Amino acid sequence: MDEIKMYSSGKVWIPASRIDEAKRIGLLQFFKATRPGDIKSVGSEYCLKSHESLRLAPNGMWNWFSQGVGGKNAMDYLMKVENYSFQDAVLTVLGETPSLVTDDKKESFTDTSGKVLQVPERDYSNDKAIEYLLNRGIDREVISFFIDRGDIYQTKDYKNVCFIGRDEYGTPKLANLRGTAGDFKGMATGSDRRYGFGYITEKNGIHIFEAPIDLLSFATLIKSNGFDFRKFSFLSLSGVNVAQKNIKESKVPPCLSRILALHPDIKKIYVHFDNDNTGFSAALALKTVLTDKEVNIQPPPKGYKDVNEYLCSLGKDAENSLDR
Repeated sequence: MDEIKMYSSGKVWIPASRIDEAKRIGLLQFFKATRPGDIKSVGSEYCLKSHESLRLAPNGMWNWFSQGVGGKNAMDYLMKVENYSFQDAVLTVLGETPSLVTDDKKESFTDTSGKVLQVPERDYSNDKAIEYLLNRGIDREVISFFIDRGDIYQTKDYKNVCFIGRDEYGTPKLANLRGTAGDFKGMATGSDRRYGFGYITEKNGIHIFEAPIDLLSFATLIKSNGFDFRKFSFLSLSGVNVAQKNIKESKVPPCLSRILALHPDIKKIYVHFDNDNTGFSAALALKTVLTDKEVNIQPPPKGYKDVNEYLCSLGKDAENSLDR
């Protein structure tokens, strides 16, 4: 069994296998083990004595009807209802205390900036966030995948969509915000651009984007072409570095630089920046300075500003074809 470790910095590292293990623990199973006095049977399901409208199914799923929130497992409940962090939810569900490790080889990535991320409070529901993303053409399964990971949620104030970027220990370090009404874009106070919203799995190659919406759009395109998007690695850089006049002096965005240092086995980088001068020059700069990597520049098709605009055009074309 892979071990959960706490380093001398106080950071906790949780192996992906243990996160998957935590996700398999349903809320009913968790409550029977930790809070047996608060559950009672109601027909083929269960509810909480303290909140009778919160129903727990034997398969681990749950729904709190009066609050309009539900989930697939105990982790979902702890994060959505009790406002646990992703890391704390995993540890609580597994009932584990990390092993102390003094030789922390990842200490070089400890935040020394003094920034403290003010994570926006989660709303009881993700309805407006989901509606917004669906209207942008994002596939529902793609949305659910990132919501279940705790990396997308709806904020309680203003009902913004919040995209979380985490460090290698699962701790939130960046919160990218997008308004569900209007054109608001921003970041939560204390966000650190060395971290980005994304998903790292297949280590040989990584697809990078300027914004989370484009990342989700590309994952949707992958799925629509019959592939499992979960087998690809994605990273949103939350903007790009402006290329220097002498392109060889351009810098790699800190978010990408950090990931490449953590995963030196990543050999291929697929760049999906915007179809504008900034996007083109930033992509070319990466190809120039990352001489030890295979950098493939893959902008959206000509005539489309970004990946999401291209995705939305496909939806419109499909609707028009149905009309004909």
